[in-house]
Formats: sequence, structure tokens, C-alpha cells
Amino acid sequence: MRIPVIAGGVALCAGIVFGAQILTVPQKASAQTVAVSILKTNGASVEEAQQKTTENDHDVVKVAVDSVIKSSEKKEKTEEVEKEVVHTVEPGESLEVIAKEYQIDEWTRIYDKNTDLENPDFLEVGQEIVIPDEDEELEKRDLPQIEVEATATVAQSAYRAQTTAAASSASSPAPQTQSTVASRPATSGNGYSYGYCTWYVKNKRPDLPNNLGNANTWYARAASQGYSVGYTPRVGAVAEATTGYMHVAYVTAVHGDGTITVSEMNFRGWNVVSSRRVPANQFRYIY
Repeated sequence: MRIPVIAGGVALCAGIVFGAQILTVPQKASAQTVAVSILKTNGASVEEAQQKTTENDHDVVKVAVDSVIKSSEKKEKTEEVEKEVVHTVEPGESLEVIAKEYQIDEWTRIYDKNTDLENPDFLEVGQEIVIPDEDEELEKRDLPQIEVEATATVAQSAYRAQTTAAASSASSPAPQTQSTVASRPATSGNGYSYGYCTWYVKNKRPDLPNNLGNANTWYARAASQGYSVGYTPRVGAVAEATTGYMHVAYVTAVHGDGTITVSEMNFRGWNVVSSRRVPANQFRYIY
């Protein structure tokens, strides 16, 4: 059997191994034909493959080998991307909870990694969160701007909202603004995370315990510990959202048209105190 000889003294045997690819070269096949075949296998068009081997006809075997190497590197990069860990948010989870699950010391690393996440306190069930590698270098992101309103200012805002609403619907009964929730002794301190809705409501309701967890578990845990709960709004009650996001607020007024006014933190931004008038049926209540 005659073996075709390439320019430069390189011979092609019946079986030549390039990386993970084994080339079986027919007796009459030219080295250039084989190189074109390899290039096509690795994604090049016929024209590109022919051009590359023509430009490098002094060493077509090298062209083929380079193509195999590049293809292998591309595959390795793809595999690295596939190894990316993605967590799907479940009910009751926060970035702190997710960080503990993956043994991440600072939950802010997850916030830094997921640049499309605007507010670290608001996660949607089913949302996908990318988990950073332990040694991954991340650019530090600023948390939402801190803007704290004085209590008096919040009260004035709530009063203005009530006054405006009353003027636009004179037939509605006057809102209830005095607390109808029984007074209880305060529990020790505030064990919730500073700047979040739970921390703010605990300050408004110091009688509540520090073990109610995330905002969407307050109602169930309070009920299990003997606190009165229900779906009828009362001034002074804690309002837990039932519309798909984790949030609690403090009821400052109950209106006759099926709405309530709530005072809250972290609805418009981290550590920001605000108030709004909302449908009462969007919440359930802890008295």
C-alpha cells in the first residue's frame, strides 16, 4: 500500500488521531480533503474550510489539528457554563435563607451576582437565582438607597391620604383610626433584620414574638402561638400580604369602602418608610 506524502515530509497513516477524533484516510484521499472534512465537522462552511486549507496548503495537517483543538476548547467552555448552579425560589425563602442553604457567609454575594435583582427583599416564587462560586470575584453592588422618614412625617402622609380619600367619597363612613387590637406586654428586643418590613412592623407591634420568621410565615406562626388572626382588618393589626409576595405592614386606618391604609417599610425601597391605601382583601391579619 502506498502512503501519500504531504509537503514537508508529513505522512498520513490509515488511522491518525487528532485529539478525540480518529481519522481513517482512504488510500487515495488527499490530506487537504481530510482537513476540509475536519473543519466542516467543527462548524466551518465548505467555502471556509477550503479557503483555510488553501491558505495553509503547506501544512494542511496542522490546520486540521488546530481545528480539533479549538473545538475541544469550545466544548470545555460550554461545559463550564452548564455547571452554573441555579436555585429556584420557593415559598418563604429570602436571600439569607438561600445563602445558608449553599453555605455562603454573606447573602449580599448572591445579590452581587444577580444584577437583575433590584430589591433583595422581594423574591418571587419560581424566580431563578444564580449561586456564585466560593472563590468567584464579584463587583460589590450598592443596596437600595436608605431613606428614613420620621414617624411624624409618616403619620402626616397617612392623614393626608385618608383626608383625600374621604373628600372623594363623601358617602363612605368615617375611617377607623383608633386601635382595636388588645394591648399586650412587649417581648424582648427586635430580632428581625434591620431595614426590612418585618423589623419595622415589630417596632410597631413590640408585643409580637421574634420567631415569626419571614414575612409570609407571620400569620401561621402567630396563630400557632395563640395570637388572634383573621381576614377582617382592624386598626393596629399586622397585615400579611396574600397576593404572591412576602410583605407585612401595619394597619393605620380601616375605611368603609373595603380599603385600608397601611404604614410599612421596604415597599418602595430598602429601609424606606411609606404609607398607602390598598384593598383590604389583599391581606390577612394578626390582631
